[in-house]
Amino acid sequence: MIRACASELKNMNRRKKIQQLLKAHAKKASAKLAPQSKAKYISKADRMKLAA
Repeated sequence: MIRACASELKNMNRRKKIQQLLKAHAKKASAKLAPQSKAKYISKADRMKLAA
């Protein structure tokens, strides 16, 4: 009885870890697709060119 329960818990933990991984990958993928709120970096030299 105890072994069966332990085996079941092991499977649940494995399932949980897989679900966490999939969720993390999905989160990263959606973050990449989301529009960037941060402006693109412009180097100091390029800013000087634009100002002149």
